[in-house]
Amino acid sequence: MSRFLVHSAVRRGSRSALMCLLLASGASPVTRGDDRVTVLPEGKSKPIVVVGDVQSFDARMITIRVKSGIPIQTFPTESVLDVETRQVPGFTRGIDAFESGDIARAEAEFLQAVSLEKRLWVREEIYGWLVRCARRRGDRTAAGEYFNQILSIEAETRQWGLVPLVWAAETINAALQDSAAKWLTSLDEGTRLMGASALLLDSRRSEAAQREMDKLARSPDQIVNSLARAQLWRIRLVDAELTRNELESWRAQIERMPAELRAGPMYLAGRAAALQNDTQQAATDWLWLPLVYTQDEPLAGRACLDAADALARLGRHDEALTLYEEVVDRFGFTPSAQEARQRVSELSGDPSDRRDPDGSG
Repeated sequence: MSRFLVHSAVRRGSRSALMCLLLASGASPVTRGDDRVTVLPEGKSKPIVVVGDVQSFDARMITIRVKSGIPIQTFPTESVLDVETRQVPGFTRGIDAFESGDIARAEAEFLQAVSLEKRLWVREEIYGWLVRCARRRGDRTAAGEYFNQILSIEAETRQWGLVPLVWAAETINAALQDSAAKWLTSLDEGTRLMGASALLLDSRRSEAAQREMDKLARSPDQIVNSLARAQLWRIRLVDAELTRNELESWRAQIERMPAELRAGPMYLAGRAAALQNDTQQAATDWLWLPLVYTQDEPLAGRACLDAADALARLGRHDEALTLYEEVVDRFGFTPSAQEARQRVSELSGDPSDRRDPDGSG
């Protein structure tokens, strides 16, 4: 088995943090079956390393059975700097394939890996990569089913930043509509959240979806209720009657959210700013996604495109061109990339022929 760094507090959730190999540069020797957890205890200035077997690792706590001394040690997840652990070969091959853009092979490798992996907390990690694969190939239904597997392992998962909720305008196909209707009947709040999100603006099922989202917004689970409240902002944006005080309230709520949950809500804040004709603020909001909140890659690509459009409307065409090229380079697999290529072509031509994204000169 290979050993990989599966968690890092530096750029948590980023591909670089998840795929770093455990190198021998000064690391203490560990045995084949041991995990190596680096934590920074509260009030301490230097991290400590705990070697043992990770028993569980969720959004709140990591539990480690050590080889000597205290049998069980627990630490708040927020204090965990990184976790190094052994991995089945399929996992490492899947990451390599994903990084190279071979999503079909990556998904096959991850499916093999999850069938061999027995540790629940690592299975969560693998299913997180499967969610990414499904999103890369535009299959929100499969992404939802993979995320359901994560929820069946641990409701308080560290993978909540990957939950495939709808934040931007998109077509909800028949397969997703059918799956979402079934998700609405689930006993699991996270599953119902995904179902309500997909159907929230559906012409036939929106009433039931909104009722469910209202219930979830009152859930005792802080992750579920914060995401549900933010999802309800989508309805307010359809009404286009949002006040500045409401938007300020949204921003305050976003600040209270864990960083991994902020991408979708921040995208909606940008839309709200745009509706209030604050184009500069909208661009600033949208740029947070490709720069910081990158877990939802299709949404980050959409936000980068929208930020570029906003800058183009402000007459900042060189900056807009840079962002359009960023969409093509980093998010070429998303629907936003096709629009970005068209904008690049327009902005790279005769400046006198340039037209703003809204069609004006």
